[in-house]
Amino acid sequence: MVLKLLKLTIRRHRLARAKVLDETAHRPTRVGDWALVTEPLHAGSVVYSFGVGDNVAWDLAMIRQFGCTVHAFDPTPASIAWIARQSLPPEFVFHDVGISNFD
Repeated sequence: MVLKLLKLTIRRHRLARAKVLDETAHRPTRVGDWALVTEPLHAGSVVYSFGVGDNVAWDLAMIRQFGCTVHAFDPTPASIAWIARQSLPPEFVFHDVGISNFD
């Protein structure tokens, strides 16, 4: 445990020195398997989720925890078909398009 804490402290110091680590006062909150800074989120917030596949657990957790609207994007036929079979809340807005570096 001590070695793990030491490694974490050294890593944080190196990242801060390289100006990569943001030392904000905000503490991350767990949403599903993700750690996010959620203090600015509220019921009027809009969240964008890309590549949802066949799992919207994170998206639904964001809606449930913060009351925000999630716009989810995924252009794959399998994902489009899977989403069509789901019963999702109105705060979950699906778009069958994706993002890329080309049109």
